Amino acid sequence: MPDNIVISSDPVLLDREWIVRAVLGSCWGGGFTVPQVLAAVDESVVWGAYVGNSMPFTQVGFVRAVTDTAIWSSITDVFVDEAHRGHGVGSALMDAVVADERIKHTLCILQARPLAQLWYRHWDFKLVDPVHGIMQRNPT
Repeated sequence: MPDNIVISSDPVLLDREWIVRAVLGSCWGGGFTVPQVLAAVDESVVWGAYVGNSMPFTQVGFVRAVTDTAIWSSITDVFVDEAHRGHGVGSALMDAVVADERIKHTLCILQARPLAQLWYRHWDFKLVDPVHGIMQRNPT
């Protein structure tokens, strides 16, 4: 991963307009509305990936978790800007998610397309429903 990438779950750093564009332009989020995307961000734990050596950073990735912080979490909306893919940004985001105290002790689920399933295995996600691509990670 490039040295100038910062990973943070600080909601103040989130570029909400960038996230809306990313979700609405993705293969999974095109049917949502702007208010839906913003509400989802507000009601979730969101990690951002940012490029830059000082504030203000430019957002280049994010991942969202819906969680009760005790038993269950759902990881969703893993996204890295196309120009920054293949450089470890997504992996750094997932490292931050599974290490976070709000997530690491919970049963995590996610839905992944077949090509992404191998990638999620790096964080001990196992395929539990191959028909729907549901993967699960047991608490640490």
